[in-house]
Amino acid sequence: MDYGPAFQAAAEATLSADGRQAGVRLVLPAAAPPDSAGWLLHPVRLDAALHGLVALFAPGQREEEGTAVVPVRFGRLLLRRGAPVPVSAELALLHRGSRSGHYAARLRDGNGQVVAQLEEGWMQSIRLAPRPTVAEAVFRIEPQALEAAPGPAPSVDLDAALRAALAEDAEHDLSETALLLEGHVVSSAQAALRARAGVSGLLPAAGLSPYALSLLRALAEDGLAEPGPKGWLLPPPEDLPEAGDIWRAVLAESPALAHELGWLALAAERLPQALSGDRSPRACRRPMRWASSGWPPCWPRRWGASSPAGRRGGRCGCWSWAPMAGR
Repeated sequence: MDYGPAFQAAAEATLSADGRQAGVRLVLPAAAPPDSAGWLLHPVRLDAALHGLVALFAPGQREEEGTAVVPVRFGRLLLRRGAPVPVSAELALLHRGSRSGHYAARLRDGNGQVVAQLEEGWMQSIRLAPRPTVAEAVFRIEPQALEAAPGPAPSVDLDAALRAALAEDAEHDLSETALLLEGHVVSSAQAALRARAGVSGLLPAAGLSPYALSLLRALAEDGLAEPGPKGWLLPPPEDLPEAGDIWRAVLAESPALAHELGWLALAAERLPQALSGDRSPRACRRPMRWASSGWPPCWPRRWGASSPAGRRGGRCGCWSWAPMAGR
């Protein structure tokens, strides 16, 4: 680092035998502003006092080319009001690492009295950017080799890619998983609708959105909702597992479906908002619509199993997907 004439105030520097104390004699250069300019502590004298950090950081060694030791932080600077200008400085090394160090400093006047004290100071070795040569700094135009023009993008057979993806899906036996996911959809819908019903499970017909009516008719096909003159009766589900339990079971058995399960969880979370007829934000309807349109054609959409009591809907594997998501 090069110091201009106004900052060359370190006239002499000494180092103790153990390399942990440094002394700096301060002489204000003529190019610097005078001490009478109203400073509490002349910045040139303080800066010159910290030049002793170079000796403390690497005692007995020449400063590496392209590097410099600079102060980066200090915790507190104490000044004696009305004190004479400092003419010397003492620096004490508290800790020295490979690239940084911890120090304290005192500045004294001509009578040896402390003028200022710096506590919790930190220094660091930094690498300096090399100075550009004149040829590098001058604006110029350099010829560059012309790269070959890029050719057309390769075409992709989307139909073949889709057939390959469907063939890969067909190799996995996901029939049980599909049944569980049907149960998750039904359980989520039933729970969301029951939350809007009264204590008796009666959901008044007035004010129901078309989407809510569609789900109620689908639940009625599976025996989980009953229409009546005053509204829809939603009895407590006897054998219907909680939607979250079904979701976690599918995730544990088929972690590869985490992406699809994330969409289903988002749909279940936003279902109460969709049932209220609120269409803002529009995203609240996308997960459930995606679950219907994106269902792989190699998976069945409806199941014909019956419950032990002869009533459809007795267990989570007996409900049909198509009425739930297709309406």
